[in-house]
Amino acid sequence: MPVDLKNSATAWGPRFFWKGNALYQQSAMSPDIKWEIPQTIDVINPLSSHYNAQARYAKTLYRDGKTWGDVPATVDARRVKLAHDNSRMDCQVCHSSWVTSCFGCHLPMKANERVITNKFEGTVSRNFTTYNPQVVRDDVFMLGLDGTVKDHRSQSSLVERGRRRLAEQQSRVGLLAAADRFVRRLQRAGVQPHFPHTTSGVGTTKNCTDCHLSAQKDNNAIMAQLLGFGTGNVNFFGRYAWVGSGTGGFYGVVWTEADEPQAAIGSHLQKIAYPDNFKKHVDGGRILHEAYHHNSFDIFGGHVVQDVELRGEYLYTAAGSGGLEVDDVAEIDQKGFSQRTVSAPVSPLGQRTYVRTPCATSVALPSTLLNDPKRTHNPVNEEQPISPTYNYAFVTDLKEGLVIVDVSCLFDGDPQNNFLHKDAVFNPDGRLTGATKSFVAGRYLYVACSHGIEVVDINEPLKPKLVGEYSGSFLRNPVDLSVQFQYLFVTDEAGLKV
Repeated sequence: MPVDLKNSATAWGPRFFWKGNALYQQSAMSPDIKWEIPQTIDVINPLSSHYNAQARYAKTLYRDGKTWGDVPATVDARRVKLAHDNSRMDCQVCHSSWVTSCFGCHLPMKANERVITNKFEGTVSRNFTTYNPQVVRDDVFMLGLDGTVKDHRSQSSLVERGRRRLAEQQSRVGLLAAADRFVRRLQRAGVQPHFPHTTSGVGTTKNCTDCHLSAQKDNNAIMAQLLGFGTGNVNFFGRYAWVGSGTGGFYGVVWTEADEPQAAIGSHLQKIAYPDNFKKHVDGGRILHEAYHHNSFDIFGGHVVQDVELRGEYLYTAAGSGGLEVDDVAEIDQKGFSQRTVSAPVSPLGQRTYVRTPCATSVALPSTLLNDPKRTHNPVNEEQPISPTYNYAFVTDLKEGLVIVDVSCLFDGDPQNNFLHKDAVFNPDGRLTGATKSFVAGRYLYVACSHGIEVVDINEPLKPKLVGEYSGSFLRNPVDLSVQFQYLFVTDEAGLKV
């Protein structure tokens, strides 16, 4: 039931009261504290002491982007004419100064330690979690639409004693009970529009270019963040950086502290939180020393690791003549397990997590998170369908062009169906021959080839379409590329091109 704030009260009288034409709020903590609540009508009235020209501009701007100053008389006229009408936009969109984020709520936990819980239950737990306030962020502000009830307006580590990391940060699916749907859902990432309760009218109010493209084209990264395109903000970065080393296989390199706050080694945060470790790192020439190696080979010999991508408990590698190879890296910090990286925990009859191609050069995934298009949706929650592209890995190959592999068996919770196949090969008229790298951006896959850039529509992953290309002299043998919102960043033999 909605609460009528006009009728709410404190221990010393009404919570809200008028004094002349001014509305005041009474503190619930002290009878001596009260404050005025400026009204919107006063903020946009030039004759009021609360008048603010910027607020008037923002609240009365028409959809033509030019007219402002007056509010249309009727509700229907406001809905049609105003750029930010109340029926389509909540106030907190522009007035939220910061938002909570995944980074502060998903924390490491130590098992088998008898400790008092950090909340108010007064109970004792066998799992200890440190609460580190990393939630205060202004760099993960994204826009979303509320559900019908709001009128459509706008994982952690578990460490056991003995240093056995039972879960090394990334979601682990393959080793969970297949029937445990609830746990599996917790390991997916979801974004839910919410009111962060950090409303502010001074200093942190959003400006036009926080939500709209600027005329100077200088807010590309801000817009990418706002719309969730190409910043990697919701991708996962763990304690290990995974590095392919050609014929040397690959390495998991430790690049952060193990405890909270999980500072990057050599960073300003490490200097503050771990001064001794920071000094040791600087005195040692800023070299990272801890890394764990794994060869990439089968019974036919070694392979050349060209590219790596981490997703869930698996590391996807483009291994030259080995094609796409997927290794289990979940036990990287598990001292109770015999091998840090596992190519095959069972016989070849039990799983096949590789697909052979002539010469695989890169592997691209839509996300490092375990977004599952096949999961059950509850219609009541109005969950939007997840694009089928999240089921697939996109492998570039010098000869075959683009090889598409369904890898959803690796995150469906069933360890008995982990068999990968070459589901589609795409190389129309040889346009993708010599492909060296690809990048997924929404429904498009951008592919670097020897002659330039090819753009492939992968909205229907097994029916890809070539929809664009650039083959001009501006690019000279491109080898790598990345996309952020409006721009494609490419490295070629002459350097970085945009």
